[in-house]
Amino acid sequence: DANLLGFNVSGTYGFRSFRDRTSYSLTNSPGDVPTNANVIQSMERINPINGLTNFGVLSVQRTFADRFDFTAKIVHTVSSTDWLFLENVRYVSPTAPNPVVNDNYDVTGDSKRVQTRGDLGLTWRITDGFRVSNTFTYDGFNINGGTVYNQVVTPGATTRTNNYTATRYRRYTNTLEGDYQ
Repeated sequence: DANLLGFNVSGTYGFRSFRDRTSYSLTNSPGDVPTNANVIQSMERINPINGLTNFGVLSVQRTFADRFDFTAKIVHTVSSTDWLFLENVRYVSPTAPNPVVNDNYDVTGDSKRVQTRGDLGLTWRITDGFRVSNTFTYDGFNINGGTVYNQVVTPGATTRTNNYTATRYRRYTNTLEGDYQ
């Protein structure tokens, strides 16, 4: 917090991080039906996720001659997430032409969200009991992200799919208020 040219100025910065290391494994499982001919010999799945958010807030305020008030605040955040999904399944299907099958899934992805929100408020105290306020607000964000999906079945085929998505949102509002006390 500081006072600069008569303006009260305040700033904050922070960050948050997230980390998850989920994993799952299975061996010699007949599944839900014990009489099933197909048996999973082994399965391993890992799904690590990393997330990070950085944010900053800046506020400015000043009152002029006890009649006119100026207030502004801007909040900016950047959040990003990276993740991975790996799965390897080996199963036996005695009635199939190829009785031992390996399925490998490999999916990677990321996303990023950048958001800015700003408020600008002006209040004029016309009399001791009557005030008029005008507040302008801007809110906008972008979300970008994508995935790469790979599946390899041995013996068999390979599948590869790429996906990318971008979203943009903007909102502007203006509020005019009268207040009589």
